[in-house]
Amino acid sequence: YDSFIASRRRMQYDNPSFWDRRYERLISAALPNQEWYGLDDSVIDIVKEIADTSHHIHDLGCGQSVICDTLRSHGYTNLSGSDFSAVLIEHRQQEEKKRARVVGDKDIIKYVVCDLRLRPAMPEKSVDLILDKATLDSVTHRNSAEAKEDTRKVLDQAIRMLSDIGKI
Repeated sequence: YDSFIASRRRMQYDNPSFWDRRYERLISAALPNQEWYGLDDSVIDIVKEIADTSHHIHDLGCGQSVICDTLRSHGYTNLSGSDFSAVLIEHRQQEEKKRARVVGDKDIIKYVVCDLRLRPAMPEKSVDLILDKATLDSVTHRNSAEAKEDTRKVLDQAIRMLSDIGKI
């Protein structure tokens, strides 16, 4: 039964309303931000090796990840994240505004709502490093021609965002 429920949930990963409902519950319960696959120092160490603190780093399908917050604490100043849950992004934007008021921090993480199957999250050639920890898993969870096409669209949009020195 549990695997059936898990399978049905995964079937909805490509639906923004699934994520809106999920994040509404998490936010209303005041649950902290979370990492789907964990965040250890090795990810940050790799970013430090390949990106300057001034480079534009974008978290693709950011969800509740704290990777941009962690990078900010390491001196990175040009950070952004996108997700197709409007509920989540509105919450993240409010958190950033609150942080700016309370802490006086000028290094605001820019969060945008975006369905990467339809358009890029950032202007073309504007991102130096794209991080993806779970977006492709969410898109490819279905074993179908549609999932393959959605994956191609997401990757195409990500590539469009990359600067001339950009990496994924």
